[in-house]
Amino acid sequence: MDSILLEEENLVAFHRAKLEEDMEAMRQEMALLQEVDKPGSNIDQYVEQMTALLEIKRQGIQELQVGSRGWGCILRNTAGALAAATTGGYAVDTRQAGHTPELLCDCVKCGPCS
Repeated sequence: MDSILLEEENLVAFHRAKLEEDMEAMRQEMALLQEVDKPGSNIDQYVEQMTALLEIKRQGIQELQVGSRGWGCILRNTAGALAAATTGGYAVDTRQAGHTPELLCDCVKCGPCS
């Protein structure tokens, strides 16, 4: 149970750090917009910098998605272990009906949900 709490704290801290990165990226975007609004600004440079900022944001979103899927794995694995412990050792399918496991979890720690 302590490991679940630690993982929860890690996920929240990771999310908080990503939000700080997002806020910095937004400040850079605002500065970029102020610069491009000036007469004679270089639109090619603007597009290049905007594309780079969007890539940083995309990577951040992807990292958060991986982290949240990893959290889902932890919960499902823990629920499965608890269910097996309370049913005399028989495995219990803790997945929700109708979901596609590989869309919910494909983390490095546990691989695709099964």
